[in-house]
Amino acid sequence: MSFTLGGLSGVTYQSLALCVPALLVALVAGAYLGRGIDLLALGDEAAHGLGLGVRACRLGTIACAALLAASAVSICGLLSFMGLIVPNLVRMWARPTTRQGLALCALWGAALLVACDLVARTIAFPYELPVGLVLALLGAPFFMALLARRGRKHGSHSMAAGRGGEAA
Repeated sequence: MSFTLGGLSGVTYQSLALCVPALLVALVAGAYLGRGIDLLALGDEAAHGLGLGVRACRLGTIACAALLAASAVSICGLLSFMGLIVPNLVRMWARPTTRQGLALCALWGAALLVACDLVARTIAFPYELPVGLVLALLGAPFFMALLARRGRKHGSHSMAAGRGGEAA
């Protein structure tokens, strides 16, 4: 159950020592692939035209993401909203390149996790709430706000087009 809800209470130096090499390899590889990931945002054909090996870059990116996620989950369990909250906040506030975004996500993600762990340990003292529960209490409204924002952004265009069509 603690794995499902996630937390830092069961993290040991031994478990960290096992995962740190994989994390470092994935972070370095992700930084190396950063330029290619930025080119992939232009589309496959444009990226290929600029000399990128699209298939190799895509497979490397997937491998790095899987290694980072697997390492994090093996240490502290499922912290489901972490991958939703942090990258979206970084993109909204900083508009970074992929390399900068990777570093900012690592820093902001660590800060958010420590803050949520602090809340989980102190809010119901002497008991400890699962960190995943605190993240879910933050993540669910954040996810709903993202959906509402996206709906307003896309809905206003389709409504305007619909009214224009009715008037004609």
